[in-house]
Amino acid sequence: MVAAPDPARAPLTGREGELAGLRAALDALAGGGARVLTVVGEAGIGKSRLLGALAEQAAARETRVLAGRGAELERDVPFGPWVDALDEALGRSADRLRRALGPEVVAELGAVFASCAGPGEVRDAPVAAERHRLHHAARAAVDVLAAAGPVAIVLDDVHWADPASLELVAHLVRRPPRRPHLLVLALRPGEVATGLRDVLREADRAGTSTHLELGPLDRAAAAGLLTGVRDPELATRLLDESGGNPFLLGELARSAAARAGAATATAAADAAGGASRDGIPAAIAGAVGAELAALEPLALALARGAAVAGDPFDADLAAAAAGIDPGAFPAALDALLATGLARETPIPRRFAFRHPVVRRAVYEGLGAGARLAAHERAAEALAATGRGPVERAHHVAHAARAGDAGAAALLADAGRAVAPRAPDTAAAWWATALRILPADARDQRRDLLLDLGGVLADAGRPHDAHAALEEALALLAPEARAERLRATVRLAELGHLVGSYEPERRRLEAALASLGAGEREAEAALRLELSYSAFAQMDLATGGALAQEALRAADAAGSPVLRVAAHAQVSGVAALAGDEAQATAHLAEADVLFAALDDLELARHPRAATMLALAAGFAERLEWSLACARRGIAAGRAAGGGAVVLSLQVVETGVLGQLGRLAEADEAGQAAEDAARLAGNAQLLQWALGNRSWHALRRGDLESAVRLARLSAAQPVEASAISRTSACVLAAALLEAGDATAARSALLDAAGEELTGLDLTWAGRARVVLVRAAVALGRPDEAAAWAAQAATAAEGSPLRLVALHARLAAAEALLAAGDGAAAAAELGPVVAATAPAFPFEAEEARLVLGRALAAAGDRPAALVELTAAVEAFAAAGAERLRAAGVRELRRLGRRLTGGGARAAGERGIEALSRRELEVAALVRDGRRNREIAEELFLSEKTVEGHLARIFAKLGVGSRAQVAAALARAGD
Repeated sequence: MVAAPDPARAPLTGREGELAGLRAALDALAGGGARVLTVVGEAGIGKSRLLGALAEQAAARETRVLAGRGAELERDVPFGPWVDALDEALGRSADRLRRALGPEVVAELGAVFASCAGPGEVRDAPVAAERHRLHHAARAAVDVLAAAGPVAIVLDDVHWADPASLELVAHLVRRPPRRPHLLVLALRPGEVATGLRDVLREADRAGTSTHLELGPLDRAAAAGLLTGVRDPELATRLLDESGGNPFLLGELARSAAARAGAATATAAADAAGGASRDGIPAAIAGAVGAELAALEPLALALARGAAVAGDPFDADLAAAAAGIDPGAFPAALDALLATGLARETPIPRRFAFRHPVVRRAVYEGLGAGARLAAHERAAEALAATGRGPVERAHHVAHAARAGDAGAAALLADAGRAVAPRAPDTAAAWWATALRILPADARDQRRDLLLDLGGVLADAGRPHDAHAALEEALALLAPEARAERLRATVRLAELGHLVGSYEPERRRLEAALASLGAGEREAEAALRLELSYSAFAQMDLATGGALAQEALRAADAAGSPVLRVAAHAQVSGVAALAGDEAQATAHLAEADVLFAALDDLELARHPRAATMLALAAGFAERLEWSLACARRGIAAGRAAGGGAVVLSLQVVETGVLGQLGRLAEADEAGQAAEDAARLAGNAQLLQWALGNRSWHALRRGDLESAVRLARLSAAQPVEASAISRTSACVLAAALLEAGDATAARSALLDAAGEELTGLDLTWAGRARVVLVRAAVALGRPDEAAAWAAQAATAAEGSPLRLVALHARLAAAEALLAAGDGAAAAAELGPVVAATAPAFPFEAEEARLVLGRALAAAGDRPAALVELTAAVEAFAAAGAERLRAAGVRELRRLGRRLTGGGARAAGERGIEALSRRELEVAALVRDGRRNREIAEELFLSEKTVEGHLARIFAKLGVGSRAQVAAALARAGD
């Protein structure tokens, strides 16, 4: 008799290296770490057994293990592995979750995890492109679970996980929870989605992951699994045929046992084992076929019903799918379990197949007709127990007949329910609904295609989305003019957001030519989108003319929201073209109209907020721009406009960075990056990554700045203002990292020597980078030439930031030439003029001003400027710039503590604060208290207080002595 080994319960032999890797990962976890462990190997190689060993070791260390698994035949069921792993644990911690995270975050979790959903709770669904909100909620929930001790989240068969689950895995790898945890992923080589594979590679490079690759067992270790095989010749053959795969070895041994015990089993095995079927090795198909052939009829029917019901499978649903009478079910279940094909799980009335390959072999062994009937019975059973469309959709999708309007409606409802958080699943269900819709259901087909286009865009499949929307447009009746024009604009918006301009321009112009005299609202919308397209390519003349035409049409139509958008577009183009009067006038008009809009109007056209936020930024009204962006985000979320919300998020991130609110900017930037990745929008991802790189550079994180800038520049988009801006950010990061040659090349390769295609502000930043690169390369003439180009470009521009960059470029070139006095003269007036609108960039220029004053020999003035800059950078968390300022102060003999604050009791010039230095310098210049108060926007009483402290720190008693002390400090 042959005793078949059970690899799931057999001792782990021949895996000493892998076990050592497990112990190392658990050691790191015990030490407070957060790591990712990937276990990679072919089917049956022992991944699940290794995960079992990890669970045993973790339990021995009092580490909580939360386990889930992807299922091959349920890849359209969203978040299946995560629900398996976390739902019960979240339910047990519900009170702690609510206290720690608040009701909104728990409600977000409740959309996926039933244990977090309150009774009868109605949750607002987010727009699909914002499903990162669920990811952030899940990350926070893991932190709460790990607060009581380390947690290991173990996900098996990740290669079979649904797309929504893979997105959550990728998020937690890229942005791991803070508390000690181990994320374990078991998967097959070459079968994981590209996005997750890229994230895992990033984690490998960052040193936050451990990779275990399981190969075949050596012959001695494999032979150790055959202790029950007495026939040496048979053992040798089994070892040869298995190739060191423990699962295959076990199945071959089972097949041998079946052959030894039953002639019918032998015949079945021979019949099933002739060839590989649907990717299942012939030996396994034969072994499972032999076991099935030996089952009594009811047990065989139950096995097949279970394969349809799922893995793990619910016993009652398996019986229903099999069509087994409830009275006969217990005996059938006992017979099935006795064979070892399936086994019990810790959850009552839930059972699992011995291995997913066994389940697949059973499922594929069913005839097509039998599979359809089983899925249909499963769907009916779920409906009878009150399950909703989402829970029934998987089976309905497999069983629905062509022309079944009811099934199509159910799949449509299920898709709408999961679309915000699992758009790929929704798209799959809607595609099936479209396939089975009755031929005459034109309206339902059109509506489903419109939904499908939106969800495909949010799932990162813009070309498929475009195709769906074009098909929907073709189904719109010719007389449905308004709907057709809205669909045309939507198609163009989608094309523009992924960087496709010329085809959409032609589409929009054709629609415009078809308009009648009275269709002014449609004309305004079409011309606005055409203007946006031209503006995105920095064709300001065309964009401005189209915006003016759109404004005339919007005025004639009387549409407040289109008037806001048109005024904003005219203002933004005018600002960049240097027409300050027109920019200011139209921005004021837009602001009045925007304030009067109610949120419902704005929600119908949230692009208006995008245009206004951008226009306010171009007009150097940053706080106003931020307020517009945030209101637009709220309105866009209410309307479900994912792409518009995403573009506003990126605008918000950039404005926060310009204001020097770097911590907020980084948090918002991570959210924008996550949303852009989920939306598959390469252009907005490029923009978001560029913003994050710029902020990292200012914080002093050069490694992140270069990495993010490279990722931004590498996005596959058409050349645009955004892509050239990305090149500018990369150049700045490379320059600070010490590679001036690469910095210069990156910028000039993207924009050319004339820096065409960059807006005025980024062109100014680019010229500063080029001046600094030329200085670093020892090319003073080239630096002077770039500074001259910057001065020419700034002529006539009313924008303070453009003037600042031109003067900064000149100052850097002059400093390199040794003329500190001339450099200081360039920068002094412009720093003060720029500070109210762009406080952070003014402080960056102030740092250069301090260097120039020091080079010119004006130590007191240099101390004032450098100290002010250091304190501003310390407050903003800009460590690189703060450190640069501290170095300059030390060269001048000034000692600072920490971020720039003086030590208690310190005396002399070094003891004066930034404001006290400013007051002292004005006293030296002969200003009276009232004059000082007016210049510094202080009260006279405040100036008196500063003077009292200045006298005490300098040890003087008169204004003349203050002036003398500053003069001595400058000697």
